[in-house]
Amino acid sequence: MDVILDGVTPVSRSVVIREFLLHSDFYVELDRPAFLTAGDRVTYENQCIVVTRPNGERRTHSDSNSYWLCGPQTAAFLVLRGH
Repeated sequence: MDVILDGVTPVSRSVVIREFLLHSDFYVELDRPAFLTAGDRVTYENQCIVVTRPNGERRTHSDSNSYWLCGPQTAAFLVLRGH
């Protein structure tokens, strides 16, 4: 499932996020899984994802690791990860 991390677009259904590609060449792993419910809006700020619930409550989930993917392995990584 694609989750748009723009802080505006709501998540269409519940999903658990553990790791994700922020861009085609930037990978992020969270320190613990984040459970998103339908209607949540998500953005990535200051090495955290910020989840804004429909009632306005905000929660942050820190990343444990993030790094740039460089060179020919980027395409292979995307295929192996299923993105």
